[in-house]
Amino acid sequence: MISLGCSRHHAFSLQSIKALQIIKRSTLVFNILLILGVTAVIFFAKQVNPSEDVTPLITLGGLALFAASIIAIFLAVLEKLLKEAIELQKDQELTI
Repeated sequence: MISLGCSRHHAFSLQSIKALQIIKRSTLVFNILLILGVTAVIFFAKQVNPSEDVTPLITLGGLALFAASIIAIFLAVLEKLLKEAIELQKDQELTI
């Protein structure tokens, strides 16, 4: 959706903001599911083999969570900047 808007010279539109919001919400849902999944895997690994070392699972889960969080933060900042750019564009269209 965003790439289509950029190729049609409509990057500063409400559709772009909606697309960013959808992607941001998706990354937040991914974070929640990742936390639940890693927790479940650690729980089951400990039940099957109590001497199992779960440090790699925690590390990989933490890295994936960190990456997804960075993406969500970047999208939130980009969404805010895009909203301000749209407001500035509307103001410029109204000026003579």
